[in-house]
Amino acid sequence: MTIRAAIFIDDMTLALEYETHRVFPKIIDSLPNEALRGGFELGISDGEISEFIMEKYNELDCDYILTDAGINARLFGGALLVMFVDDGQGLDMPLDPKKAHRLIELRMYPRTEAIPDYGSAYSFDAKQPWKTGKPEFYDIMTDTGGQFRVHESRCLIFANGKLKSQSMYQQYKFWGIPEYLRLKQPLDNYSLAYDMSPKMVERSAVPIYKTNLERIMAEDGTGAKEKKLRKIVRRLSRSLRFDRVAAIDKNEEFSYTNASFSGVKDALQAAKDDLASAARMPQTKLFGSSPGGLNATGESDAENWHSEVEAYQALNLKKPIMTIIDLIIREGIFKGKIKEYPEINFAFKPLEVLSELEEAQLELEKMKVSKQKADIAALYCELGALDPSEVRKGLKEDNEYDIEDLVHEEVNKPSFLAKFLDELKTKSLQKDHEHVIIRRDGAKEEWKTINGAPVLFVDGVPQGDIGRKIAKSYYANELKGVKIRDGGVISGVSRHAAERACERGWSTNDIEDVLQNYNSSYPGNTPNSTFYALGLRKVLVSGNGNIMSMYQGG
Repeated sequence: MTIRAAIFIDDMTLALEYETHRVFPKIIDSLPNEALRGGFELGISDGEISEFIMEKYNELDCDYILTDAGINARLFGGALLVMFVDDGQGLDMPLDPKKAHRLIELRMYPRTEAIPDYGSAYSFDAKQPWKTGKPEFYDIMTDTGGQFRVHESRCLIFANGKLKSQSMYQQYKFWGIPEYLRLKQPLDNYSLAYDMSPKMVERSAVPIYKTNLERIMAEDGTGAKEKKLRKIVRRLSRSLRFDRVAAIDKNEEFSYTNASFSGVKDALQAAKDDLASAARMPQTKLFGSSPGGLNATGESDAENWHSEVEAYQALNLKKPIMTIIDLIIREGIFKGKIKEYPEINFAFKPLEVLSELEEAQLELEKMKVSKQKADIAALYCELGALDPSEVRKGLKEDNEYDIEDLVHEEVNKPSFLAKFLDELKTKSLQKDHEHVIIRRDGAKEEWKTINGAPVLFVDGVPQGDIGRKIAKSYYANELKGVKIRDGGVISGVSRHAAERACERGWSTNDIEDVLQNYNSSYPGNTPNSTFYALGLRKVLVSGNGNIMSMYQGG
């Protein structure tokens, strides 16, 4: 194990590297820029309320300010977003959301201009014990000479990770580590490899001079021999440098030999691989190069990058955006634009943009799903759970039908479920198992009762809209308490992880197999998280045992 000494770099050097380095700015900018590229959805049913919120959001230029805060946090370790709110109190007083009549402005200050009040960080408040160890105030010292104090409740903190208590970099306490400190060695190696390349080309042609050494050795005295040799070399050097021509005698010969570049390309690629790995970015994004290797498509790189962006959105953007939206809604209520506080189902839009081929493949998958719905509808009709007229009515209304919704309408009727299951048991759907169908392709279809409704499972994976709705609770109930081979215990499953499991067709047995029989484990891309990998399957588990995501591929 190699123990590295702490690297101390001043803020001016960080800014200079950001301004002048060939790839470092792209590493810093890409994640915050990508996180808000697709935008987000409020999930508010009232279109007028959504329009009011987004109009105010855009008026405040929130996307730019949030992106700028993220960039400065990654560059300097942290940034502070101050919310100037009209609540009838000063900036150094706690924000009163109930009196927030207007969100006036958002201003971003990098860590270099925001000084935490260390004294207040260790004062204990019995009413708010969870805030012990956190600054109550920040002193803002702008680059123009202005200075003011702001209460922490009026601030949105952007930190590049979390500083460990044993860290040597205590100057970044209450913030995070500048990204450059982690990347310095890979950046230096990459710069050295590319800076040396032109010099290697320049020196690859080695001049060869042949002459009659017997004539030179015949000179009297060692000094005379050396002097004559130096004179010949200087003459050739001047001729090649200025005239690009070598003047030689008839008994002399002059030529070039080219040095081998064997291994140079591999060394350059190794430097790029090292930097891309340290930056947690695919090379297609960082260098604009095509994916390499046998059968390389770049799909796994894109998936890993999207997972990195999704983690950044969840950890760094969701809470600040929801805080801003909350203040905008309160402003709307005060102005009479919004009658009552709406229900919000906030979600970031998907990062992937489908190509024409992918859209065609998606349409094909939709057709397969439609056929599956039709088969399910036929089964329900056969069992008496649905009347064919109900399906026709659904088709007549909008040319498609949601079989789960139709069933739910019937499920709510007294004794329906018991009657349906009794009829299902009497059907000889498969010789050895009740409620099970073995399809021609070998897949096992099984009906289970989840939350009071029948749900179709294929090879242990919930299907359809109802399947996706109950996925989180189903996977969490089935996996809670499962022991990981390293001694950890699963405490829950995130909605994102459950949806990933459905998309990839992973059953609870598949996930449990990875956790108990993994062949490698390594730190995840969020603090205290761990990847467990078995073959091409990887499961990301947080420090408290919550399954955060699942990945398929190299």
